[in-house]
Amino acid sequence: MIKIAQLLCPQRHCFMAIAFDGKSTTDREASYLLAREAADHMRVHGSKCALCGSDDFTLEIGVTRFATMDEAMPVLASCEADQLATRAYLTGPQARN
Repeated sequence: MIKIAQLLCPQRHCFMAIAFDGKSTTDREASYLLAREAADHMRVHGSKCALCGSDDFTLEIGVTRFATMDEAMPVLASCEADQLATRAYLTGPQARN
């Protein structure tokens, strides 16, 4: 069972997320890893939602439709690529005009 832990702003924009195997990783362990990654990210990129500007985030953990990480990885990689492209667009030269 593959789960996802997400940091969501009040408008439910996802600031950061990690997927994990619920059979080998507890929700608490995943929450800790996500918090550590988010803190590192915030030091470099700031702590506000790039879409709405909120700096208020809540943790949400849910079960995905995937049974294994092998099954989940192509979808997760595609979602990550989409999010990186969105971040580049929002923070690129056109965002400063």
